Amino acid sequence: MTCAIVDEENMILCQTRSDVTDIFEAEQKRSEALKKALLAAEQATRAKSEFLSRMSHEIRTPMNAIMGMTAIALDNRSDCGQVSECLEKIDMSSNYLLTLINDILEMSRIESGKVVISRREFSFEYLMSSVATIVETLAAKSGVEYQFIENAKPDAQYFGDMMRVQQVLVNILSNAVKFTKSGGKVKFTVDIESETDDETRFCFTVEDTGIGILLRANLPHPSLLRRATFS
Repeated sequence: MTCAIVDEENMILCQTRSDVTDIFEAEQKRSEALKKALLAAEQATRAKSEFLSRMSHEIRTPMNAIMGMTAIALDNRSDCGQVSECLEKIDMSSNYLLTLINDILEMSRIESGKVVISRREFSFEYLMSSVATIVETLAAKSGVEYQFIENAKPDAQYFGDMMRVQQVLVNILSNAVKFTKSGGKVKFTVDIESETDDETRFCFTVEDTGIGILLRANLPHPSLLRRATFS
């Protein structure tokens, strides 16, 4: 940068020159940092909005199951077996609902863009029962036939994020029921694709007579579960 002092006749009396490259580069870096911070804030805001919008839809699914099982129990108060079965299904749906609520409360994970996948031991039979409890209630309410075929080991124990797998399955199956007309059918099949001493890979297949989707939905990595071993 050059500065000059001139007289009335525009004659240069004094002239100075200084290198402001460092200052300019520092300003550029600050400007870029501000742009990145603004972009990150906008992305976090969008992520929150999309997450809350999706979760508000997902919460209705277990709530409908709870309400449906409660109505059945109230209509069959004298049938202890029926009431007990309804209470067990209400308990499963309530646990699933609690997981969704915890996801909403832990907004820090959304801001960081990270979702922690847990690795805990769980019962495969409980996972399938909890999914069936929610989906069967929705299907019955919509007049849709729901068929479940399990070609796996229901009594086996596995390590993995059961709640994430449950969430994915419930989302896919509830959408299949939602977009299938009354009188239609939704079929859910579970197969073991491969199995070793350490890992088991499942194949979850959902078929329906609804309008279908353009792209085939693939389950994310939580479908890869580790077999529990006992000494």
